[in-house]
Amino acid sequence: MNASTKEIFNVCKPFFSRLYHKAKSITEPFAYHEYRKAKVREKIEEQRKSRVQVKKLPKVNRQLAEKLLEQTEGEETKKKKKMEAMNVLQVRKM
Repeated sequence: MNASTKEIFNVCKPFFSRLYHKAKSITEPFAYHEYRKAKVREKIEEQRKSRVQVKKLPKVNRQLAEKLLEQTEGEETKKKKKMEAMNVLQVRKM
């Protein structure tokens, strides 16, 4: 029985591949569902960016409305930065 290593590998490869996928699906049963949800979320976010965003300012007190918009945008960026910092800290703790 002088079989070369390559022949043995070619015979065993499909078996070990199936065995690996079975073990992977047992250890992480919802991995595919989570992957699918993430992909759907990415597509939705991508579509949101491409939507037309119209900002209509009132004719009366236009300057005040612009000022308020700038303030809210500034607050939103501060909140985003704060959330990103918290996420980084949580990742480092793990």
